[in-house]
Amino acid sequence: DRIIFICMAIDEAASIHELSIRPLRSLLGATGVFYYTWIIPGIFFVVIVLIIYARFIIMLPSKTRLFFIIGGTIFISGAIGVEMLGGLYRVMYDTRDALTYGILTTIEEILEISGIILFIYGLMDYVRSWGTIIQIDFQ
Repeated sequence: DRIIFICMAIDEAASIHELSIRPLRSLLGATGVFYYTWIIPGIFFVVIVLIIYARFIIMLPSKTRLFFIIGGTIFISGAIGVEMLGGLYRVMYDTRDALTYGILTTIEEILEISGIILFIYGLMDYVRSWGTIIQIDFQ
């Protein structure tokens, strides 16, 4: 379970999925919404994870399940959905420096972080439901 999140963190820090863009684009001839071709294996990854964890998600308490589903949907909407719009924009206008592209990138990051926050909130609420006190101290 933790392996998925560790891999995602390493990928985010090292931008590993970006390294697949050019080779996959050359191989597949992808353009438009698939300009950032990492999205194609990314979609397959999301579907596989959903299939593997469907039973787990269904078994969660309804409140926790709701936070996980909403958080995950918001995260994927940013990571894949807005990235697809950014790719389409990049193909249509051949630029990454435009204000519009910057706004799309900002929306993507906001959605990703918002999804993560909702997921963490749902997780912390679930742990609290066990009667466990959660205390975070920043010093």
